[in-house]
Amino acid sequence: TFAFKNPDTQPTVAQSGTEFDVVFTPTDTENYDWSSVTLEGKVAVTVNKAATEKPDISAWETLAADEESRLGNIALPEGYEWKNPEELVKAGENSYTVVYTPEDENYAPVELTVTVPGRPAYGWR
Repeated sequence: TFAFKNPDTQPTVAQSGTEFDVVFTPTDTENYDWSSVTLEGKVAVTVNKAATEKPDISAWETLAADEESRLGNIALPEGYEWKNPEELVKAGENSYTVVYTPEDENYAPVELTVTVPGRPAYGWR
């Protein structure tokens, strides 16, 4: 069995690829006497970001914009950003992608779909 030499070790995403000291404890004590043997080494640990649960955005105020305005001009709550902020809003009810990035760097960003009613732009074009 391998274990971290320091039992309090909990590698994070920021430490991914870092080598940690480990201790190997053999389990076959029936056939071997390991009492005088200590096996130690280093192991590089890869830590991937955990999946983020999609946040509930149902309580958001209605997002709306004038047709042909940029998504990036529509304010979003902290931690959210438009996937394509330069995309122009279309008239009518349309879906656009928002990216939520958790504060905890051990979690991956997640994409959500939001509806933005585009108010028709009147006048000459």
